[in-house]
Amino acid sequence: MILTIIFSIISCKEGELELKNIVKIKLHDKTDSNLTISWNKVINQNIESLQLFRSESSDAISGGKLVKVIKGQLDTLYIDSTATLGTKYYYQLVAKPITGETLFSNVIDAQFGLSNKFLFPISKLMADPKRNHIYALVTIGDYRDNIAGGYGLVVIDSKTLQVTNRILSDHRFSDLTIDPGGDFMYLANGGRSIFKIDLSTLTHVMTFDLTNNASKLEIGTNGKIYYLVNPPISSSFGIFDLNSNQNITPNPFFVSSGDFELDLSTNNIIHGESNISTSCLRNISTANNSLLQLSLACINDGKDLLTLNQKKHLLFWKSAVYNIDMIKLGTFYSKEKFEENVLHASPNGEWAIGWRNLFQTSNQVVVKTIPTYYDKAIFLNDQQLILVRNTQPEYLKFETYIFKYTFQK
Repeated sequence: MILTIIFSIISCKEGELELKNIVKIKLHDKTDSNLTISWNKVINQNIESLQLFRSESSDAISGGKLVKVIKGQLDTLYIDSTATLGTKYYYQLVAKPITGETLFSNVIDAQFGLSNKFLFPISKLMADPKRNHIYALVTIGDYRDNIAGGYGLVVIDSKTLQVTNRILSDHRFSDLTIDPGGDFMYLANGGRSIFKIDLSTLTHVMTFDLTNNASKLEIGTNGKIYYLVNPPISSSFGIFDLNSNQNITPNPFFVSSGDFELDLSTNNIIHGESNISTSCLRNISTANNSLLQLSLACINDGKDLLTLNQKKHLLFWKSAVYNIDMIKLGTFYSKEKFEENVLHASPNGEWAIGWRNLFQTSNQVVVKTIPTYYDKAIFLNDQQLILVRNTQPEYLKFETYIFKYTFQK
């Protein structure tokens, strides 16, 4: 897409207006991370400088933000990477002459980044490792709360961010996971049922009955589903064997409510508590269906969000990174020197996304501030992020914005 502004530079000669030059500004190469504006050389000795303005309003653009001052005739490019992702902006060039009146160009509008808006909330999302799909649960923070228009699982095209399917809209789900082979999804409904979805057909193929209520679940490489028994305050773990379609009752192992992941190299449970007071991060062996604590790390005020990178065996819990032995490796700080909780890590383990910044995991350094606000984020791959912002303008009415952001080529 190429948009063009025609900017006429006028000078006065012997009482007559003479057209000296025409500047054509092209807005092109819009990407998921910035947009580029270019123009041809301005050859006019009476023009001291050109100024490029940006505004969120189409009225009085020149009263908006000055994003670039162009003084050299060879300077014909501006890459705007400071605009907010998904926001529509208006741009205008202003010519500052040495003598005479200020001249204004036409106005163009532009918006960078791929985005979409849904009229339902998203509580959790996951990228498909084998298909161009993103899966999202249609619930709010407490999956038991009411939503007008139904619930279920939505399928989003990761290339276009368009919803392509929605299934089981009569069911409220608390968690989702995909098997290590990438062929099936399993959904927990907070009760004693787990729904199996064939990802090649997006159909519900089976429901498994549990002995306990499952709030969160993960599936191991051994064909077993491990689930966190529904709290409210303290929890234990349950096991369901997909090979025999049988429930397994492990030895009692109680933890406070929180989040967990599976280390797929061992099928060990990694659990992080979310207490206001002391919270602990645990590595728990599941060998022979017996739960045994292997290592432990405790902090104050834990977080109900834990990310395990399977490739580098790094654990991200609250604002810190740990190795698989629960040894703390570092803390993530924003540019303002505040601790920043980690939401997700890239598949290669090199990047972590916080509430506002993208970090390098090896040294916990901010490498980029994300140009929008969001409350959920996942890595689509090692170069792209999916960001979600949930809003509720009215009771039982929701507006959810989803963005795709490319942070490196």
